[in-house]
Amino acid sequence: MENLINRITIIHEICHGKPTIRGLRYPVENILELMASGMTIEELLADYPDLEREDFLACLDYASKLVQVKSIQMISRSNLVEISRSDIADINNAKGIINPVQNIHGVTILSDM
Repeated sequence: MENLINRITIIHEICHGKPTIRGLRYPVENILELMASGMTIEELLADYPDLEREDFLACLDYASKLVQVKSIQMISRSNLVEISRSDIADINNAKGIINPVQNIHGVTILSDM
């Protein structure tokens, strides 16, 4: 079975780098708002024929991972975590797409570098 979170991408040139579905111009936050308003996956599929059921499930999976964060801290120069080039290579792929939820040295990274 496919890892649903891989359907959520962050690409600098699309939607100002916000998480989107499969690199398309469908921000995850908009889909989550529609689902929170009570729309069913069947209604969303009818309104967005180029998306698939798994895309909507991926949005829910993404949201569930965000709320699993143990703590959120303000990032400043004084508390930056040193990340090696190999760690960055693990995050980035050749197209500049990253998985929006990464865990490096125990620190959850929610966006790209």
